[in-house]
Amino acid sequence: MLKKTISLISSLVLIAVAPISTAAYSPIDISENYYNDICSEEFTYERLSERRYRGIELHAEPETVSVGEHTQITAWLDGEQLGNELVKWTVAAGGDCGVIDGSGVMLALGSGVITVQGVLYSNSDIIGRLDISVSPSADSSAKEIYVYETDDTFEQSISDFPESYKTALRSLHAKYPEWIFKPFETDIEWTDALECESTSDRSLVQWRNTSDILKSKKIGDFDGTSYDMKDQGWVSTTEPTVAYYLDPRNFLDEKGIFMFEMLSYDENIHTLDGIESILSGSFMADTPAHYLDSDGNPVNEQKTYAEIIMEAAQETGVSPYYLAAKIRLEIGNTPSNSVTGTYEGLEGLYNFYNIGATDGDGAIGRGLQWAADGSSYRRPWTSPELSIKGGADYIAESYIDGGQFTCYLQRFNVNPDSSYKLFYHQYYTNISGTLSQAQSSFDGYEQMNTLSEPKVFSIPVYLDMPNEDGLSSGSIILEGSENTATVTAKTALRTAPSAGGGVVDELDKGDKLRVISAGRTTSASASEKLYRAYWLEVEVEKDGVTEHGYVCENYIEPDITVYLSVGETYSLTITGTAQTPRFFSTKPHVAEVGQNGVVTALCAGSTEIIAYTSDGSLAIAKIAVY
Repeated sequence: MLKKTISLISSLVLIAVAPISTAAYSPIDISENYYNDICSEEFTYERLSERRYRGIELHAEPETVSVGEHTQITAWLDGEQLGNELVKWTVAAGGDCGVIDGSGVMLALGSGVITVQGVLYSNSDIIGRLDISVSPSADSSAKEIYVYETDDTFEQSISDFPESYKTALRSLHAKYPEWIFKPFETDIEWTDALECESTSDRSLVQWRNTSDILKSKKIGDFDGTSYDMKDQGWVSTTEPTVAYYLDPRNFLDEKGIFMFEMLSYDENIHTLDGIESILSGSFMADTPAHYLDSDGNPVNEQKTYAEIIMEAAQETGVSPYYLAAKIRLEIGNTPSNSVTGTYEGLEGLYNFYNIGATDGDGAIGRGLQWAADGSSYRRPWTSPELSIKGGADYIAESYIDGGQFTCYLQRFNVNPDSSYKLFYHQYYTNISGTLSQAQSSFDGYEQMNTLSEPKVFSIPVYLDMPNEDGLSSGSIILEGSENTATVTAKTALRTAPSAGGGVVDELDKGDKLRVISAGRTTSASASEKLYRAYWLEVEVEKDGVTEHGYVCENYIEPDITVYLSVGETYSLTITGTAQTPRFFSTKPHVAEVGQNGVVTALCAGSTEIIAYTSDGSLAIAKIAVY
């Protein structure tokens, strides 16, 4: 039989990447008329269904975007703006160029034309469509390059870090010499941390707009055709995904590093304008915190959301940038039902941090009930100010003062001195939440021109981490056919492993590819790391010419590598890896694989065997069982 080689590539190669900006767009109208009409009993699904002959009109703000930017799509009917609870958003065409979430926020991933579709939930005949052109991002070649010159004082300051951390820290020091990096010794074995954070539904991804390869196929998570929803719209993720987000070395860049920033308030660093920068593009940006009381009456608030957040920071000692980023992550750019004051049975209540909104159906109701009960933390939260300040009290007491003093430690409680049991009392299950918050903090500092000012980062270190001397690539050798794959949908062959890369050529469904290597996207975008997570380096024959480039894993199907009969075993031979890969099967009921690489065929069908390392390297082999 032929030897088959699948190469792995590291996701930590340092390259110059243009910063991804978030374009500002108009906040959703939450005026008195909006609540009294759109959210009134008279403005019902039935009322809308009667007007099926009318189409939905879609608008984008801003109307033009570049790769890496966002735009807010809104739906209108008879001149009235529809709430997002009434509209189902999808990308009807151009999925390689962008994605859209449930609140109508579209992220441009690659240049081209994206067709966004809005459908009335109660009547699929009422539809609106909008074409959005995405231009390439600014050329990063003009970026200033910072070269690290040996600094004995700095070298001494990072001497307690493993070697695998130091290259990235030196690059950061070259650009930001005032930044301070401190190792946080967890005294926890890496494999123990990975096992614990991969169990009990501790780590979830969105069901929509997430690569299937990041969704767990384990029994109890996937039945072969559909996923088990652990929360509304959320499913369990895979161990490789947990390993990637758990490993601090994957985020030692100028944006990701902010998940390790110490979360205390500093009057010399934090400003009102900085908070506004983080809120930019949301309904809270430069806006008074008007609200509805329990009777539905509008109350005019003089303070802006940013002013309330700053006061909360001053009163609790918590970073206002962290509070602003966390609020935006929890409730989105448009007002979720946690903060409208209109939730049925719990009117006039607000929960800007979704505290108490435990996973599962009715999460928002549980959070608002928590906001109503008791007298601690300034409850009941009958206004945005009480919720924002009371929630800050709760976070300070329950997390930061309890040893979870960085975003990372709030997501992964690996502090042995924490007030809580290891791997428990974790703020949220969203596996990528820390990165989203980190990037929001970076954006705020950047817009305020304060990135270069002193900051302190506490970066976790585990025992026996994979390849502590430095992350590097390797290869997996498998018995079988040549390493080939087939394109499953029209997409682009790009110059880099990112939707922001230039287009080499268009690929058509059915095109055959030779796979050279595979790994995580090089994009800094938290969204693309989920939506377009893995990319393949490939060669393809087009019109008699061999072309080289990258294609997203979402758009390919690996060709079958090995054929097995039920009950037969097969050993995947591994060689040349810097880290020992771990394995999993996408359909474990068809064939399971042990961590020694031995595949056991269980029933007829096909499955993909994934080999991965925590630095984001990947290899895929397709197994057929007969």
